Parts: sequence; structure tokens; C-alpha cells
Amino acid sequence: MPLPPPNPASLEHNRKVLDRSRGATGYTGGLGLAFVDHAHGYVKVRLPASGTATDEHACIAPGAFLSAVDHVGAIAAWTTSELGNPRYFGSTVRTQIEIMTEVRDDVDVEGRAVSIDGELIYADVTMTTDSGEIVAKGSTIYRIIDRGE
Repeated sequence: MPLPPPNPASLEHNRKVLDRSRGATGYTGGLGLAFVDHAHGYVKVRLPASGTATDEHACIAPGAFLSAVDHVGAIAAWTTSELGNPRYFGSTVRTQIEIMTEVRDDVDVEGRAVSIDGELIYADVTMTTDSGEIVAKGSTIYRIIDRGE
């Protein structure tokens, strides 16, 4: 099913939460992810090719790619709901990735929640270089449940 229309109050709340956190949550914050843009069902972050995100060859490590897919896919899913509201609980059901090439440069990671089926939200994630080359693609199925009031 397509995504439901955005709730204006939730959009404003999510904007404030995402702007305040700047992507620095747990392990993914250690990767240096930085928010670039976000909207209903959409998020874009920058993954730097430095520090803990790289392997011994100075390339972005496969684990950093996978963490970024999981994180960005989950946030894209959450932007269809209300971030940080204790009424809701979310968890990743499945994440997959295909890495096309090694990369030694920073990449943009864009996630889009593309469909929803009850509690399950499917998000596509694409990673591109500044020149527009797709270096990895992935997807996340995320589940958000409403625990009630």
C-alpha cells in the first residue's frame, strides 16, 4: 500500500527531533552520519569515509554501509509516524544490502519509505558519490507498533 498522507503536527515534531539529534545516535553516531535533509517518508544523511567507518584499505567498510542502510531505512520509516513518542515501538525486521564497488570518498545515503502494510514499512536505501555514482543499494523492512495510550 502507498504511504498514508503526512500529519502536519507529526511532520513538525519529527523535523525538530531530527534537527536536534543531527544523526548522532549510538553506534551510527560514531560513524559520523550527519543529516542533510528529511521529509515525510524520506531521509538523507552523509556517511564520511573516515574514522570508524573505514576499513584497513581506507574504504568505507561493509559494516558501515550495512549500519547506514539499517539506520536510514529505519528513520525513513519513523518519519511516517512520530519520532520519540513512547506510544510507538519499532524494530528492524530485515535489512539487506548490495555493495557495487569499494569507495574511498564520502557518500550520500538516501532512504525512502515506499510502502506500508499494517505495522510493516518497506524502505529503499541508495548510496551515491558526489558525482552521482551508485555505490550501494539496500532495503529495510521496519515494524512500528502502536502500544496504545
